[in-house]
Amino acid sequence: MIKLNKTQPAPSSLSSPACINTLTAIQQKIDKGQEVKSEDYKSLYAQQDVKDTLKNDQNTKCAYCEKSLVDEQKHVEHYRPKKRYPKLAFTWDNLLGSCWACNLKKRNEFPLVDEKKRYTPQEKPLLLNPYYDDPAEYFEFHEEEIHPKRGISPDKRRRAEFTIKVILDRADLKDKRRKTWNYYQSLRSALDAMVGNVPMDKVDDLQRTIDALSLDTSEFAGMFRYQD
Repeated sequence: MIKLNKTQPAPSSLSSPACINTLTAIQQKIDKGQEVKSEDYKSLYAQQDVKDTLKNDQNTKCAYCEKSLVDEQKHVEHYRPKKRYPKLAFTWDNLLGSCWACNLKKRNEFPLVDEKKRYTPQEKPLLLNPYYDDPAEYFEFHEEEIHPKRGISPDKRRRAEFTIKVILDRADLKDKRRKTWNYYQSLRSALDAMVGNVPMDKVDDLQRTIDALSLDTSEFAGMFRYQD
């Protein structure tokens, strides 16, 4: 997970008459005490301009785990679940692009630091949002293993631990990070063997390849940025 910046203004489809009318219809169901179902939203929050903008903002990676979405099943994800926050279903600041696994792991649970503040301006979720929270303040890595950053406040530690447990510590993800870390180690070994033995331009090319692993566009960039 790395810090993300969201393009503004919001994609135009989110303020379309279809979205406005759908929210009105959903509010009417809520007022009548009727259950709001996923199909009531008609997937209007996931129109092409939304998908394209999130793809660009996130460099075609999952906002949570940084896994590449090039060949993965992808979702337009509601940070605050639409089941609990139906009025935010078409709110741009509540939408992220995620992989299928993160979407499934997160589900509709959305615990807060203080449950008494739910639906208030002081509401603070336990799950980090990379568009608002800076992961560099919460995490550190020991090779591919992610941990709460040492020395952070109890509140930050609690949020870091929750995000790791729910999203970032699953076996398939750790395996992918390990393969990327092994690739990095092989590059470092090759670079060490090169120094003093080959032309500097070849050394520089390999160093650029290593440095690129921490760029926004690279899968698991946070693992290289937050190494202990």
